[in-house]
Amino acid sequence: MSSDTSQTNHSNLFNDPSADITFQSSDGTLFQIHSAALKWTSRGFAVPEDTTLDHTPIPLQESAETLEILFQFIHPREESQNFRQPDLRAMETGLFFRFAEAAEKYVVFGATTSCVLHMHQLVMEHPLEILSHAHKHGYPDLADKVAVHTLGFPDSEAARKLSAPGLLGEWATYVPQPLDGCYLTDA
Repeated sequence: MSSDTSQTNHSNLFNDPSADITFQSSDGTLFQIHSAALKWTSRGFAVPEDTTLDHTPIPLQESAETLEILFQFIHPREESQNFRQPDLRAMETGLFFRFAEAAEKYVVFGATTSCVLHMHQLVMEHPLEILSHAHKHGYPDLADKVAVHTLGFPDSEAARKLSAPGLLGEWATYVPQPLDGCYLTDA
């Protein structure tokens, strides 16, 4: 079956025809967003003032599931009873980490803070993933807190999950050393 026959879906939450920017997820869903909301809530999506928008969908690498959550931290919703941001505690773990990565990539201010706060609560359950995120995005206090909880993981698992550039090598040198409360830093 040809991919030319694929249908474009529209987000149920972000489909305002008066919106001036349309984003398309990696799986084809369209999100109609007002650029004014992007300007105040995100550095990564902000549109320069001299830009003329032509409504051509802007492709993004993230899935619709991830973007649906991300845009809830950016764009106010119409229904006043649903104006709250998503509850990160109820989110499936893989989705949470994909969302956290997208929040950092697009510098969505409220989302990055919420994710880091939630990661402080997940230190015991997902230390390798959190260490990778903290190292990659510059959260040394979170990295310090979680580093000790990564000891004892098999090297093969650490190699899969410590994906931030340079982190696996630093982790390997850290593991056999006595803990002194000091974490891996780029000296």
